[in-house]
Amino acid sequence: MKLLEALKAKGIARVEIAFDGAGDSGDIEGIACWSHDNEEVPAGDLEDALYGLGEKVLTRHYITFDNEGCYGEIVLDVETGQVEVEVNIRYIETELETHQSGQAFPELLEKVVKALIKGEMKEEEV
Repeated sequence: MKLLEALKAKGIARVEIAFDGAGDSGDIEGIACWSHDNEEVPAGDLEDALYGLGEKVLTRHYITFDNEGCYGEIVLDVETGQVEVEVNIRYIETELETHQSGQAFPELLEKVVKALIKGEMKEEEV
């Protein structure tokens, strides 16, 4: 029996396969099956086949867990056989800020050193 037919026979209308990972490794995190009435239905003996389907979909759509990784969900509409893949890609964002004093740094440094030598400024004030 084909997978879609087996899912229909169990009264499953929708399958949700969650995935997550980072740093070059990731995996299927969970599988949930739902009836037409939005009631959860156990996958039972089809869980391994659904896990395999999830892995194939991730491979086919080149979903990788490189660097900060990604997470998401694969949704299978059992009636139509359509698969939708939602991917949330993690990334690190950086922002450059540049600060300048009112004086050129060498001139400011020279004033600070002279003030320290004369005792007009304490080290903790620098």
